[in-house]
Amino acid sequence: MVGNELVIRYGLYHPLVIPLRNIAKIQLHDEYVARAQCVKRYNYAGNPNVKIELAEPQGAVEYIFTGLDNPEQFISAVINCSGANEY
Repeated sequence: MVGNELVIRYGLYHPLVIPLRNIAKIQLHDEYVARAQCVKRYNYAGNPNVKIELAEPQGAVEYIFTGLDNPEQFISAVINCSGANEY
């Protein structure tokens, strides 16, 4: 997190910058995620373990899925900084 934004850097992709106020929900996740226009996946193998739902879509993206080493700590940090909900 940088200031009031969450910056997701993943490999050679351009960083995705999400204003913290645009995060409606953040939660643990453990299922397969199919490709879709409204979905952005940042996970090369296995199932992503964090799901972020945006309050307002960024372009066509409404949901972001990523795989992290310590998802619970990440979710807590985002909730504390943004006021997002965990479900």
